[in-house]
Amino acid sequence: MTDAARTQLEAKAAADVCRDVEFDADVASLLEPDMHAAAMLEKLLELETKRDALRFLAHAIEPREAVWLAFEVARAELPEDAAEPVRAALAATEAWLDEPDDPRRRAAFEAANTSGYESPQGCAALSVFLCEGSVGPDHLEQPVHPPEGACADAVTGSLMMAAILDPKQLNDRVASYVAKWFELAEQPRPWDSTPADDGVDESGYDTELKL
Repeated sequence: MTDAARTQLEAKAAADVCRDVEFDADVASLLEPDMHAAAMLEKLLELETKRDALRFLAHAIEPREAVWLAFEVARAELPEDAAEPVRAALAATEAWLDEPDDPRRRAAFEAANTSGYESPQGCAALSVFLCEGSVGPDHLEQPVHPPEGACADAVTGSLMMAAILDPKQLNDRVASYVAKWFELAEQPRPWDSTPADDGVDESGYDTELKL
């Protein structure tokens, strides 16, 4: 686990994260007094199935970072023959990550609805809409906040859909997605970067979606 990843997870109590997660296994015996999320994640990764580790991670990290992880995995798993609505959902997710304003958030929701939620890309776009802001109509003055943990659940759905594309390698694929976040935690976040004219920001992060 990288330093940046560990620092973020150590700041959260494992018990607090677990309250929002629906696990497959009974993980109560793994919890220890004052355990932080980094230690709990390591224990979950030691289990025979890695899916609970992925669920836990999606709820433990910052929502935007969870969406970023879902996007990176969905982009890597995009089929060459993907339908245009699926590609559009992925592009809308990236657009919001680069500039997370409300119009782009709602555009991602529209793209998710058009593509459907049967793909990692569609669920990733849905997670954008549930990440922050109001889920009510944009003309309402009173915001309607998304349910607690809804973004993390959508991210988990996106990642699990990607993992089952190869069921025989499901555990390995899930573990690789957890490892992918460890890598992302060391990189500049796309919404903190200023894109240059050539599509590459000053940190070297490629902001142009290449499908």
